[in-house]
Amino acid sequence: MTAPESERALFPNLRGVRREDRPAGAFREMLFLTAERLALYWAIMIFCGIGSFGQVDLNPGNSNAVNSYSNALFLVMFGGLAALNFRKTRDFLPFSYLLTGFVVLAAFSAIWSVDSGVTLRRVGTLVTTLLVSVHLTWRFDTEKGLSIIGQALLLICVLSLGTVILMPQYGVTQPAPDTTADLVGTWKGVLPTKNTLGWTCIAGVQVYLWRFIVEREKRWRHFAALVLIVFIALETRSATALIGIMLSMFLLIFLNLRRWQSPRRIALEWLVLGLLGLAIFAVCLFPGEIFGLFGKSADLTGRVPLWISVFDSIWRRPLLGYGYGAFWVDDNPEMLRIWSLNPWQPPNAHNGFLDVTLDLGFVGLALASLIILTGVKRALAWCKQPEAPWATYVCTLLIV
Repeated sequence: MTAPESERALFPNLRGVRREDRPAGAFREMLFLTAERLALYWAIMIFCGIGSFGQVDLNPGNSNAVNSYSNALFLVMFGGLAALNFRKTRDFLPFSYLLTGFVVLAAFSAIWSVDSGVTLRRVGTLVTTLLVSVHLTWRFDTEKGLSIIGQALLLICVLSLGTVILMPQYGVTQPAPDTTADLVGTWKGVLPTKNTLGWTCIAGVQVYLWRFIVEREKRWRHFAALVLIVFIALETRSATALIGIMLSMFLLIFLNLRRWQSPRRIALEWLVLGLLGLAIFAVCLFPGEIFGLFGKSADLTGRVPLWISVFDSIWRRPLLGYGYGAFWVDDNPEMLRIWSLNPWQPPNAHNGFLDVTLDLGFVGLALASLIILTGVKRALAWCKQPEAPWATYVCTLLIV
């Protein structure tokens, strides 16, 4: 199958022809396809955190055996496939120079890292994630690739629901000396924390709402998946998940509205943008009251004091950071300083941009931001094109 012309917006070096289906009938081919699909499901689920099986380790520098062995398997399997299909891998690698620069910087950060062993393990995980992503990209078209990702996310939600019902001692946050009262009773399912399950629900809503809009013949099936995912997100009581889901729905609907060929489209766009502007103004004017609606205090449940202390650490190593994935480890004095100022012992900065800056400094932050902005720019340029339905999903994913 020839890749759609519209996908050249994301993959400008595309020259090859994508082949999605292998010849049917042969047992070997069927075995390969089944193994490939199971490996992709397991990889996505591992990246979401299922390898922890609901157990929380406050020291992210520790190695999890399930994650380590799984990532080693993925590295060999998908690395081998990438090598055997080198030309396709090269052609479909989006933003190749920026991504390559980010990975190289992360790898070299082991030289100045506060824990080089942790950094090298995290770089291995980063490379593995990219290899799986590239395999999905050159092996399947956008709709098929997203269906595989969505099915893996939905499987996590179904397993989480089953764990809550059958083994609530694992699927529901239990009272403990280090657990605050507002966390008790929240759902975390098969993932380590309620927030992790909440983030998975955000990703699931993005996939299945996009499929609901694009794949009209399967709308009821996608709607049922959406209802289940939103229900589980509500049971996590994660304000971040709720806000992320609402923002995802808004963006998907708004961006698809831009594809509507009607004079009334412009009026609707301005109406939606006006309501968004009013919402932002209300948050700035009444932060305490607005955040209270989501169960959050004006300091975002301790995140603002955390961010202030994180900024102090950033300014101590502003250019190249503390090493990729190595800041939040027990033997880092800066992390211990932050824990002394924030007794709830945060395992990360609760902000992706701040964590990247801690890891790789402002150089890494610039690279990561450019990757996102480049993707948003390319996708926005195609949002109004009927032959590029993927563009609205990519925009939503990257913006949220």
